[in-house]
Amino acid sequence: MQNPKSNNFFECIKWFNNFASQLNLLYDKIRDCLNTLKLKEKNKRYTNYSPTSPRIPDLFHMGLVPARKEKFSIDIISIFNDEYLSKEELFKRSPSIFIMRTEKDSGYFTDRMMKIFLDDGLHINKDNDFFECKIDDLGNVKGFQIELEEFNNRNIEDVINREIIPKVKMLLENS
Repeated sequence: MQNPKSNNFFECIKWFNNFASQLNLLYDKIRDCLNTLKLKEKNKRYTNYSPTSPRIPDLFHMGLVPARKEKFSIDIISIFNDEYLSKEELFKRSPSIFIMRTEKDSGYFTDRMMKIFLDDGLHINKDNDFFECKIDDLGNVKGFQIELEEFNNRNIEDVINREIIPKVKMLLENS
């Protein structure tokens, strides 16, 4: 006889691995669509981990940099830990992708990016769909949130072209 708790555990692991695989494919599609804006993927994608015990990651990151040698990056971060979304007046408390333009970054993930979500003393301006702040040596950071729910049962490229590309263009123009 099978143990129902064990079966449930293994089903949850399969579900998360499938989710992670689908998210990686979504990042591929976003990257490919943003190539039209002369942005290229900087490095390997990053997810945080615990060196002392296994755990599901809190985030997933991809950095894009301009093909020209300009000094900024577009950082795409997916958040899976609702504690990072506790600033409900700024962020929707939902599994989401945050797309941010960082002024002095190189496309590599840094914990300083997480100040947007974790630092209660950080002053963040919110204007319609965009948030903006200044973080230590990252400089000006401006971005927006898109809930993963937007992609459910929809043509992914249509959502990217409708919800992401125009906003990224605004991030690039209003720098």
